Amino acid sequence: MLETTAATSGAAELTKSEDSKQKLAEDLDQFMNLLVTQLQNQDPLDPMDPNEFTSQLVQFASVEQQIQANANLEQMLELQQTSLLGTVVGYIGKQVEVSGNGMPLENGAAIAHYELSAKAETTTITITDQSGKSVFSTSGEVDAGRQAFEWNGKDTLGFQLDDGNYTITVSALDKDGEPIDVAHTVTGTVTGVSNDDGTAVLSLGEADYSVDDVLAVRDTTLN
Repeated sequence: MLETTAATSGAAELTKSEDSKQKLAEDLDQFMNLLVTQLQNQDPLDPMDPNEFTSQLVQFASVEQQIQANANLEQMLELQQTSLLGTVVGYIGKQVEVSGNGMPLENGAAIAHYELSAKAETTTITITDQSGKSVFSTSGEVDAGRQAFEWNGKDTLGFQLDDGNYTITVSALDKDGEPIDVAHTVTGTVTGVSNDDGTAVLSLGEADYSVDDVLAVRDTTLN
């Protein structure tokens, strides 16, 4: 099922500004009750200095203004988060290529790319399941540059594996046996979007990627 979620608190929970506002109201109520009691019981020949409680009331007003400013900021942040999800919800159902090696197997097929920083002597492609167990291994291309890899979802013994999230790791060695830098990208269909502390996150099955990791987008309905 496709999902769109936002990292916001439940409706029943008070925001920080609302909580502070409630606490301020309680403190102000206690202060006013105390002030009225003091005024009622003050010595007529030695009345209270009005400047003292006036200063305290000014402090309450200043705190209230700050709390209101915080409430406005919270509302702006909430609107920004909602707007952020609105801008990425269009990714749902699209096929995207992202930087990373968490590879979704969809309908018995998976697509990945890797880029060798230099020509390799040997290249090994290993696919592991979610428990970290190696399920498939094969040799890869050795030329420097971007290479494509397609997996049919079958393990080393030729048995078809279930759809889900797998990890592809490409390791390459040069002629001296030294490791070569390898960059990984994977391709999958976006099944949901979410907000993680102001960062838009795309879900490719059970693998999550920041929208900043997206390298290409393709509309599968146009095929």
